[in-house]
Amino acid sequence: MDRERLIEKIGKLLEHSTANGATEAEAVAFALKAQRLMAENGIEEWELGDGDVSEIVELEVNPGVRRAWRKILHVVIAENFRCRAVLNVHRRARSSEHVPCFIGRREDAEAAALVFKNLLAVGDRLGREHEDDHYTDPDAYENFVRGFTDGVRLELERQSQALMLTTPTEVDEHMRGMSLGKARAPRRVGYSEESRAAGRSAGRDAVRSRRIGGMAGLPAE
Repeated sequence: MDRERLIEKIGKLLEHSTANGATEAEAVAFALKAQRLMAENGIEEWELGDGDVSEIVELEVNPGVRRAWRKILHVVIAENFRCRAVLNVHRRARSSEHVPCFIGRREDAEAAALVFKNLLAVGDRLGREHEDDHYTDPDAYENFVRGFTDGVRLELERQSQALMLTTPTEVDEHMRGMSLGKARAPRRVGYSEESRAAGRSAGRDAVRSRRIGGMAGLPAE
């Protein structure tokens, strides 16, 4: 396919937005496909004709699962979707909450948020099931979900290589204007290769089988 036809195809993919009647999942899926074609063929955004570059957004996600491992998954997803991961602190009268936030171009951040939310839910459910079946491992849940995160990372690297290009410079410029602290790392756990291996397999399967919600509608290659 010549370059002009590729650019036309990418433009049509990007027309599938929520503003044009697509669901959120459909819009993200078509944006991912467009990004992949752009990356694989070295096509820049200005070549698409409108001269506009997507704005940089700070997109918070509050998925409900409050386990510590979500910090690790948060970073993995951000790295694979050309975003940066930060935790926004929401202070309350007697406590504070750390809310995951993706910083990136709008289409990247929306895709990252959707995938993160769904994978976190899948990993948490499978981790609790694994914990019930492996009560002899005191850290069965933590070992499983950390293995799950490794599996997700490995599979995204294999399947979505085009989405793991260098983060756009304007994203890092945006980050430099923010006042950032350091988040506490998840606690160390007693290592169990059996639980980690089970998690890695489940993480790979979760991506391969498109069990991450919005990815289910990804257009065919």
